[in-house]
Amino acid sequence: MAKKMSIGEWIRLKRLEKGLSQKSVAELSKDVLKQSTLSAYEQNKIKDINISKLVVLGKILGFTPKDLPWDLLDLDTTESERIGVYELPTTADSVRLFNGKTYQLEGVLGVETDTGAVKNISEIYYQVRSAASKGSLVAKRKHPHDELVRYSNRKLNNG
Repeated sequence: MAKKMSIGEWIRLKRLEKGLSQKSVAELSKDVLKQSTLSAYEQNKIKDINISKLVVLGKILGFTPKDLPWDLLDLDTTESERIGVYELPTTADSVRLFNGKTYQLEGVLGVETDTGAVKNISEIYYQVRSAASKGSLVAKRKHPHDELVRYSNRKLNNG
């Protein structure tokens, strides 16, 4: 059985096969990827690689997501688990969007706390920055293009 490798190690192998430096990959990505980010991927400091960045890497290094050796990759899913749009209402009771608005979740509906405006969860899901349940953070995403992932419970400040 072949040894499992991290996705970062696999990306490093593909980059070296192409004879490219991390700096040149960053330049070819037109600033979508920073050299420091690529370095962190390759050193397994960042394990959760955004799919859009993986697609950019693929264009530069000559692979598509279907080319990834899924059977050889050691994909650790324990650190972050994606929360889907229809799972969110069963996981959280409120969400905060990237624009700062807060919604209370009532089933698949979100009620904006300031105006009372009602939206379907599918309309706001991709704008959710953080989700809370009973005052504890349960999910977050750092950037709008990242996945919404479970987060270890931390009490939120009320102030």
